[in-house]
Amino acid sequence: GGSAGIGVYNGTAGTDAVVRGGYSPYGGGGGGGGSIGAAAATDLAVSTTFQPGSGGGGGGGDEGTGGGGGGGALRVASHTTITVAATGRILADGGSGQRAACVGGGGGGGSGGVVFVYAPSVDIASGATVSAIGGTGGTGATIYSNTPGGAGGLGRIRISAGATCRLNGAFNPPLVSGCTATPGAGTTGRAYVASFPN
Repeated sequence: GGSAGIGVYNGTAGTDAVVRGGYSPYGGGGGGGGSIGAAAATDLAVSTTFQPGSGGGGGGGDEGTGGGGGGGALRVASHTTITVAATGRILADGGSGQRAACVGGGGGGGSGGVVFVYAPSVDIASGATVSAIGGTGGTGATIYSNTPGGAGGLGRIRISAGATCRLNGAFNPPLVSGCTATPGAGTTGRAYVASFPN
C-alpha cells in the first residue's frame, strides 16, 4: 500500500512529501498513492497473480486524512457468452484519497485492481466501460500549505475471447488493438487480450 509521505511502485508521491511529511503541527505531507505491486506489474497477462489493488497511504501532520481503498479483483466468466450493454460497467477502480480539513496532508489514492473477462463469445458494446484505474489523491489543507496525496497506480484488465469478439467499449487501461491477441508478456499501461480458452 501507499505510505504517508512517500511514493510507492506505480503510485505517485504526495507533492513535497519528503520535505514536509509528518511534520506537526504546521505541516503534513501527502500520502503515497497505492500500487498493484511488483509481482502484478510483471504479470500483465494475469497468469499467476489475481489480487486486488492496495490502498493509498494516509496524509501526514496533525489532521492528515485517510487514503483511498484499492480496487477489487473481478473475474467474469462464462462457457457461452458475455455481453455488456451500452450502459454496462465493470469497474475495479481505486478509491480517492480524502481531503485534509485543517492541518494535514491529503490521503493517497488507492490503486486500480484487476478485471478478468473470460468467454468464447465476448461482446462489449460502445458506451460500456471496463476500468481498473487508480484513485485521485486528496487535496491538502490550505492553512499551512499542506500537500496533496499521490494518485493511485493503474490496475490490470485481461480479456480472453474466442472467435466471436467485439470490444467497442471504453477500456482503461486501454486496449492495444481491439480483439487482436496481445503478443508476449503484454504492454505496460495497456489491457491484455488472449484467445479463449487461454
